[in-house]
Amino acid sequence: MSSIQDAERFCGTLQKRLTGYNYNNCLYTYKEFSRWAVKHGQTTQDYFKDISPLKNSTRQKNKREPFTTDEIKRILEVFRTTEFLDHYADFVLFLFCSGTRPSEAVGLRWSSVDLEAQTIIIQEAIVRRGGHGPAIRKGTKNGVVRTLALSAPALAMLQRRREENNPNDLVFTAPKGGVINASSFAKRYWNKALQLAKVPHRPLYTTRHTLISHGIESENWTVAQAAEIAGDSVSTVAKHYIHQVTMPSMPDFGE
Repeated sequence: MSSIQDAERFCGTLQKRLTGYNYNNCLYTYKEFSRWAVKHGQTTQDYFKDISPLKNSTRQKNKREPFTTDEIKRILEVFRTTEFLDHYADFVLFLFCSGTRPSEAVGLRWSSVDLEAQTIIIQEAIVRRGGHGPAIRKGTKNGVVRTLALSAPALAMLQRRREENNPNDLVFTAPKGGVINASSFAKRYWNKALQLAKVPHRPLYTTRHTLISHGIESENWTVAQAAEIAGDSVSTVAKHYIHQVTMPSMPDFGE
């Protein structure tokens, strides 16, 4: 970097690639380094001195902030009572109750459901290249096979759906049969349902974050237990999946 123009072009590229909040953090680092370089004789000019940070660039709310219990109820009610959404009501309930990845829920077969033991085995998924290619059945994202206990609502739903199905049949299918395209489902149905439920938008994957966060906060799961349920490492769960669900009360040190 040999001129102010170089610094401006560099910062312009950063603005295109980063959020405003992260851009300002990076700019602060470069400004500090540039001042240090001038002070210690590494360069004669501070190229970043006159470049201003972006305004109104506070940290954005986590896009995968877990849904509250009330929001979950409203979302499920919309799916159950809206004509063009009701086919997917059980699928959405399962996502909330199991914390599985959408690709794992889409790929779940009856052979992996044990209603007597009240458990399911998560051992495979169905994915599509770029979200729109042909359906490809494969193992879970990181190859972890896990057994999950079914909650009462999930068990009742699966018992109701269970018929004389072939063990290889999918538990959840598209309206005309076949594999649910999770990407298309999110765009066409999930986003609309959140609008109707008057719930701030979050990606479909947030159902997974929601179960883990509620489990730790309300059910007293350890992080290790949450990792077993998620099929991820403890470090991954601790870093990416644990969010505050309710505002904690402060200790009372008064009289």
